[in-house]
Amino acid sequence: MPERIGLFARLGWQALQLRKAVLRVPASLVQRWKDEARAAAAREVVAATLARLDKELAEHGEYLAGDFTLADVAFAPGLQMLAQTGVPIDASLKNVAAWKTRLLARPSVVKAGR
Repeated sequence: MPERIGLFARLGWQALQLRKAVLRVPASLVQRWKDEARAAAAREVVAATLARLDKELAEHGEYLAGDFTLADVAFAPGLQMLAQTGVPIDASLKNVAAWKTRLLARPSVVKAGR
């Protein structure tokens, strides 16, 4: 059980970092604050976070902790925003791409995203 709590804490932090970085990309490119360097740095945070998640998914299976949990739910907003902000998921991150598809197709996530 303590191992699972540590996993959830680590994943919660990563979910927060992903959401913050995804939001920084378009904000950095708004004409008023145009800052391509800041947008590039935010894209790097997104890429690094997704690479870590790909490893977690390779280890745990279909969802971050094996079963669908709040850890997965915490990432839904960030994953939904990726497409809206023009930040692609690297094609080599097959676990993340499949997880995103599964996660965003869940009825509870679809309903919450309306």
